[in-house]
Amino acid sequence: MRVVPVIRAILLFVMFIASFNVVVGQVEIPRDDIGADSTRIDRNGFQIGIYGALAFIRYIGDWDGPCSCLFNANRGDFRPAYGLSLSFPITRETALFLRFSSTDLGTYFQTEFSDSLQGKQVGWVGRMDVDYRAFTVEILLRIIASQEGFRLLVGPSIGFISEQNFRVTGESLVGLVTREYMNETPEGASNTRLGFMMGVEYAFRVWDKLYVIPNATLDYGWKRIVRYQTLRPNYYQVAIGIAYQFD
Repeated sequence: MRVVPVIRAILLFVMFIASFNVVVGQVEIPRDDIGADSTRIDRNGFQIGIYGALAFIRYIGDWDGPCSCLFNANRGDFRPAYGLSLSFPITRETALFLRFSSTDLGTYFQTEFSDSLQGKQVGWVGRMDVDYRAFTVEILLRIIASQEGFRLLVGPSIGFISEQNFRVTGESLVGLVTREYMNETPEGASNTRLGFMMGVEYAFRVWDKLYVIPNATLDYGWKRIVRYQTLRPNYYQVAIGIAYQFD
């Protein structure tokens, strides 16, 4: 029995139950309601939380070969992500917000090209399967907006690549012959991914010091997957987090 799928299932179940409490919960406390002698929870206190997310992976750039074909980055996939979050107050309106996550950025591409079969040029359909996973650290500035509950997120993300493999195959349009051109981590592959994130979130207090915080972010990738190719992934992510705020 694998441990990771069980952890994912438990996490998603907790998120599902907590999301129902949002309808009976309240928006986090407005700034004006927090006085110097107030016993209510400061909305910008230290928080620790967990979150689960669904990300839409979108690649830009393209990939040449190793077959006589060009894979254009016109493919998008939905992939899961999950992780841990920490929030450290800086001022009343800002906080250092850190997220640590396991992110699946894999996808596949298809294209058409010509190749030989039994000495003749015939049409082929090429496919490239990308296994690409990273442990991602997001170093964000959390800015608390004037309207209660709303926050802005902005800052860099650094991904440490844990798996990167590219499998390129071709299937002929006649004879149903399949060829494998590559199944490996290519030369010049990067071990890190650099990105810039921005997004918004909305916080609900569902019970005493417990918050449910949905958010939406964009992570724009700056670095190529492989030095000699132009392909790089961006992702658009919608997440639900559960955070506990300490006094």
